[in-house]
Amino acid sequence: MSFGGGAGKKKDKRKMMAANTAAMARVLRETKPIPNMIFAIEQYEKFLIHLTKKSKVNLMQYMKLSTARDFRINAATLDAALQEQEAEEIQDLADDQSNITVDENQENREPKKKKRKR
Repeated sequence: MSFGGGAGKKKDKRKMMAANTAAMARVLRETKPIPNMIFAIEQYEKFLIHLTKKSKVNLMQYMKLSTARDFRINAATLDAALQEQEAEEIQDLADDQSNITVDENQENREPKKKKRKR
């Protein structure tokens, strides 16, 4: 029997933990400049569009348009959609309640008598 394996396992565990922390730090370091780069690209496109309108020359000819990330929520449209959704839910609940009362009435009746075989 050998009891010396415990120290080796702890070293392996420490190495794995160090490797994991190093990998996480590398990922954070590599992804940190991405938002700034996206902002710079969007600003560049905005200025190109502005210059295109002023000069009447298509400067965006060889540019791939990026996704628009700037938007505003229209409160009136949102309220109307929410009210419509609530109205549908209330209607569904009312329909469910009417179905339940019909089912209860059917349960209160006596079952139909079975026909005898001859």
